[in-house]
Amino acid sequence: MTLQFHTKINWKVVSVFLGATALYLVLASPFETDRSAWEFYDQMVLGYEMIQDIELSELEDEFQTVVSERNDCYRGLSNLSARLSVCRKQYLTDILALARQNIKSSPSMGKFLLCVQECPLSYSMCRGTVTDEVDPDADCTLNEVKCIEGCLDLYWRGN
Repeated sequence: MTLQFHTKINWKVVSVFLGATALYLVLASPFETDRSAWEFYDQMVLGYEMIQDIELSELEDEFQTVVSERNDCYRGLSNLSARLSVCRKQYLTDILALARQNIKSSPSMGKFLLCVQECPLSYSMCRGTVTDEVDPDADCTLNEVKCIEGCLDLYWRGN
């Protein structure tokens, strides 16, 4: 017996919502259980908007290269577990190497890693908001770089 749905799911809307939720949980203030659903949604939007206001550092070009390499790796692998074990591992290793090489303060490493591993969601959120009809050639790499910079500001530079 198979279960069939009679409504079409708009996966771009689902990915934007899930991405916004993850970014809120990582970058915005902690979630309080007594907030209403609308207040929670407002906080997710604020978390996404917070990324847009982040100023980029001199590491922008290097981080754009890391993000582009991650995207190329993801395109080459269709298996999720392979993407996580190969692509994400290399992505995190490259970001850590760049940060250790260029930033001399001591990080809050655990919190930084938890934050930066969610940054690919900001790329997905950007792709979900910039649909193929609006701008098929939109490059959302800058959104992910801003997320990485925000994680560095929160847990490395500001520590």
